[in-house]
Amino acid sequence: MSKITQNTIIETFSSYKDLCNLYLIIDAAQQPEKITDFIRQKYGKTNLIFHSLFAGTQEGNVPFRASPIYIKLDTDNMYENSPICLLFEELCQTESMINIIGSTQDEAIFVKHLKNYLSICDENGTPYLFRWYDPRIGKYMHQVLTEEQWLEFTAPMEVWWISMVQYDFESQIIMHNNYRKQYENHQ
Repeated sequence: MSKITQNTIIETFSSYKDLCNLYLIIDAAQQPEKITDFIRQKYGKTNLIFHSLFAGTQEGNVPFRASPIYIKLDTDNMYENSPICLLFEELCQTESMINIIGSTQDEAIFVKHLKNYLSICDENGTPYLFRWYDPRIGKYMHQVLTEEQWLEFTAPMEVWWISMVQYDFESQIIMHNNYRKQYENHQ
């Protein structure tokens, strides 16, 4: 197992930046103080723009610090010792709360797609919060989503990594468009 470093995210970004937009999605509810402190320290001092995926949804009144937060990665924020790379490295060593998802879709369309999956309904039509952005949930998606829902959810994604503590980053790829893992592989 190789240690996940800020170079992991820089190399990942470099290999995909010309193919798709990459988004860092952080499950802030796992470490709200750490994420809030980071945002307070860096907001206005960097070009990072933090967005809550809960904004504009039925969960919209959840505090920002307890929301899934996404940051669009670009060449302005992806360099060695950049604030986001340092945060990525720190969180990957201690927490399982990081996703990197790539899509060729326009940002607004893709984010709307992700927001559509923040809640799902059971067989009775009762909506439930669906924490797909929590990497610890990834291995259980086959128990929550039907094959059709899985394929629909991942359709606009080119690649999706999760970061699990104590695991090699490359082994945590959930899906990749070139070899899209079939639903049954997740069971």
